[in-house]
Amino acid sequence: MSIWTRHFQKLEFHSNWTLPSGGHHDVVIAGSGHGWGEVLTPAMKLGKVVCTGQDGSVGLGGWTTGGGHGPLSGQHGLGSHQVVQLTVVTVQGEILVANAQQNTEIYWALRGGGGGQYGVITEFVVRTHPAPTEVTSGIISMFPQNASGSVEASWEAAALLLSELPDIMDKGMAGSASMATGKTIAAFNPAFDGPKDGIAVTQVLYTYGNGSNATFFSLVNPLLNKLNSRFNGSVALNLTASTTPGYETFYKSISGSNAAGGGGIMSSRLLGKKELVDTPQAEIVSYIKRALTSETGNGMYATIGLQGGPIMANMSGERFAATNPAWRSAYLHFMAGGAEPSSDLAPQEQLTSSGDWIEANKEVMWREWAPESGAYMNEANPLNTHFAHDYYGSNYPKLLQIKEKYDPNMTLYVLSGVGTEGWTYDLNSGELCHE
Repeated sequence: MSIWTRHFQKLEFHSNWTLPSGGHHDVVIAGSGHGWGEVLTPAMKLGKVVCTGQDGSVGLGGWTTGGGHGPLSGQHGLGSHQVVQLTVVTVQGEILVANAQQNTEIYWALRGGGGGQYGVITEFVVRTHPAPTEVTSGIISMFPQNASGSVEASWEAAALLLSELPDIMDKGMAGSASMATGKTIAAFNPAFDGPKDGIAVTQVLYTYGNGSNATFFSLVNPLLNKLNSRFNGSVALNLTASTTPGYETFYKSISGSNAAGGGGIMSSRLLGKKELVDTPQAEIVSYIKRALTSETGNGMYATIGLQGGPIMANMSGERFAATNPAWRSAYLHFMAGGAEPSSDLAPQEQLTSSGDWIEANKEVMWREWAPESGAYMNEANPLNTHFAHDYYGSNYPKLLQIKEKYDPNMTLYVLSGVGTEGWTYDLNSGELCHE
């Protein structure tokens, strides 16, 4: 059974709301049935923004309670860091208002400890922020050329790019990247006629605020110069950039398909300076190659978000709450799939086949590259055998205690949720059983 929260549609903006812990802040009170686009659009009309996912169709509940990253994460933190109060209905039928002063355990757990596990949230109170007055965004495209050594050079260029991103993120840059191999390269550049066994990269970068144009080029030009000095003639490099007034036009340009949640099983990892700057380039190349491996060998694409950075390390513990501690040192959120099970299989067999392949080919690779890190649970493999460490980190024991307190009979179940060890779910029959 799924619980439908779509009709919780309250939406109120307050410019001087009294925080339960003292002080005041601009907030929006939003019912959990909203998609973030339905909250952000009226906020921008008031000169404000809320931290949202990149796609406006992403809902408040699972996104926020799982952490929630988006275009403003590097400036204001994750979605879970914005919550100052919430209303939750427990499986015992209690209606709790949870904040820094009351029902503090469940308030802590619901800010990053996973969605659909501790109760049904009906209402959020989240911080709003002044909308950026200016945004400069640009796209760096990198493709292997038809030249000797260009295939390996394209992989080396991709590794160099990743190793340089933390530095410019420290200076205020944000963005996302797409990497493609094989037949999928054409999806990013239909005119591309170079070698398909290299890697093509589309790197989106943006900066906010007055003077964003000057800031953007002061950060991007040294990066381009470094790439050109090493790979000119073997890797094609191109930059396009533009500046827009305000946040609304920029957000529309990046907000995607308005159909979040599609696709198959993916795998992901949060990567920091240890994995990107301190790791030898040759090792990074080998990890990227493994990350971009597909089950069929026909190529695939991966997405990399620049959603970490200094704000994560400097966020107070009270605001950070139950969010995966791996975010503390994260800079990049690297997402890759590649499993392609036969459509002739029954649903449970398809799920198992994908999960087994991802576990053997991607999860093992992440544990080699970033063994001390973890993953963003909302965009990760739900069949991960190390889910407690990867999705919850050192918070897991405390989250388990809170789960047992508020949902002792496991009424609320999600794959790789807190306390799900020993439970099995059959997608074919719908049976959910404790072994």
